[in-house]
Amino acid sequence: ATVLIHNAHLDRHAMDREVLTQTELLDVIHRNGFEHFEQIHRCELEPNGTFFIEGKEPTLSDKHHAELVAMISALQAEVAALKNQQAGQ
Repeated sequence: ATVLIHNAHLDRHAMDREVLTQTELLDVIHRNGFEHFEQIHRCELEPNGTFFIEGKEPTLSDKHHAELVAMISALQAEVAALKNQQAGQ
């Protein structure tokens, strides 16, 4: 894999080797839920042509996903408590 971004710093030599412009790389990170290079801890171009992107913090969609999972877990607990309450009557 070719490291293109490390700790929010672009490796211009690696980008030149991969014939990748800053605009193209910005488009890739936008498609992965990030707005700015400063949000990226590490970005690699894999040998098969896919990008691995690790943000410094979770993306907004990751945060929303975590919130939804927490809400579903809370609902499951409430349903279980209601079932137990009904079974005891």
